[in-house]
Amino acid sequence: MSLPMIGIAFWVASAIGGGYVAYHKGRSPIEGIVFGVVFGPLGMLTMAGLPARSPESRRRARSAASGADQGERDLVRAITERFSKTVSP
Repeated sequence: MSLPMIGIAFWVASAIGGGYVAYHKGRSPIEGIVFGVVFGPLGMLTMAGLPARSPESRRRARSAASGADQGERDLVRAITERFSKTVSP
């Protein structure tokens, strides 16, 4: 196996390892993979050094990623209920 192939395999392993570490720390695996691809082994170590996210911050991150806050969801739910009462016999 040539030296460039070993380097590429090591870089890919760093990306996979970064994703794995990020997932187990409550972070996005994509974040870990990007760190691993861009920074190689240093990126994987960086992900390992970052603090784990609390369940509350994970929930907030998922809500922010969905693009809707609780007020918007409540509004959509109220409109849907009102519409279904109007349409149903």
